[in-house]
Amino acid sequence: MPVGKTTSPIKKALPWWMSGWVLGTIAVWIALAIAFWSISVPLVGKWTTGTIIGVWFTAGTLLVLLLRRTILDTGYAIDEKVIEQTKRELEENRRKVRRQFHQREVELLMAGEKTPILDIWKVDGAYVNKHVFFDGVELKEIDPGVREFHLRLQIGDVARYGDDAATLERTLFNELKSFLNTVVKDKHFDSFRGFFDTLILEVYGMEEDSEKRDHPYPCLSLALTTKVFPTVFSPASTAGDLRRYGDLRWNSGLPVEPHRNLDAPQMRGAK
Repeated sequence: MPVGKTTSPIKKALPWWMSGWVLGTIAVWIALAIAFWSISVPLVGKWTTGTIIGVWFTAGTLLVLLLRRTILDTGYAIDEKVIEQTKRELEENRRKVRRQFHQREVELLMAGEKTPILDIWKVDGAYVNKHVFFDGVELKEIDPGVREFHLRLQIGDVARYGDDAATLERTLFNELKSFLNTVVKDKHFDSFRGFFDTLILEVYGMEEDSEKRDHPYPCLSLALTTKVFPTVFSPASTAGDLRRYGDLRWNSGLPVEPHRNLDAPQMRGAK
């Protein structure tokens, strides 16, 4: 437990009769005695009245302070060492669970099964801080039969990336390049590189139908072989290398024919 009994050194040095509840009780009795005395003895002059009021105020203040300290001081404190140890144990348990999931995914891929991977992208909130597109990933799976890594991405309203075709293309391509740079350098992604030769990225936007309901549509599709990864994702590369070295389908934000017409998991369940 991270909470333990503790007593301050000052408290230990004080005798029992100087504890808060004892001094508070004494203050109450003194205040009551003064009250009875003030009732039974005629007051003489304004100084006597002022003295009694001052004593009452002092006793009341002392009582409140002592009782407040006694009530709030529970004698318990947080053990920081225990908290740190608990954090380490939780993190070790998370790493263990991740290794188990990874091992299971590898076993399924080795058996030739199409396998969803990289759940850590959703579980670990740090990925969204690396790039906002991680929050829009709807599908990430490997099909070992055709040796492809499938990635479906939802980016919402495409028009928000630019008011004209040139700005839209430049802004969106730069964001995709930055996102893919982060993906290919991710250690968890890298651990699956031996199971695929081609990356298939399908990007979906959202559009309204006649009834004002949002529907996803494919606005960009990219096929990129792992052979060109070192060139496309080198420090000197640009967003234009996605088109130069990959099979890129793009029509200024309008619908395109996707390479694999990937379905998001929730869409599969609805069929």
